[in-house]
Amino acid sequence: MDSQRLKPVQNAAETRERNAMKDMADAQRAVAEQEKRLEELKRYLAEYQKESERGLMSPALLVNRRAFLGRLEDAVRQQAQAVANAREACEAQRARWMLASRDTAVLEQLAECYRDREQRAAERIAQRDQDEAAMRRFQANVE
Repeated sequence: MDSQRLKPVQNAAETRERNAMKDMADAQRAVAEQEKRLEELKRYLAEYQKESERGLMSPALLVNRRAFLGRLEDAVRQQAQAVANAREACEAQRARWMLASRDTAVLEQLAECYRDREQRAAERIAQRDQDEAAMRRFQANVE
């Protein structure tokens, strides 16, 4: 096999690596978005809790506030799970990218070995041609 025949395989591997890198970047953005939402929910919950502690309230209003706080706490837990899921997906995508990157590197090393072999073969041929030409010149001078 020669280095040129390996080029389409290398190109496909590079494309897979670029796509995996793009997917990993998308996954990282998704994690950042989920984390931002979680922080917003936590901040809103903290503000609402602080506001709820101020002043006196009627029992009905207190029940409504507690129910709303419960829903906010549930939302925070759900969002924390969404963050964990996004991080997990991001790590899986990172692993895919690393594998694709490794495959690309292996193929590049293989192509480099083929190019080195081809160059050595070309150098041997050139040396043989020079030796034969020198031998012909020598024989022509001797005769």
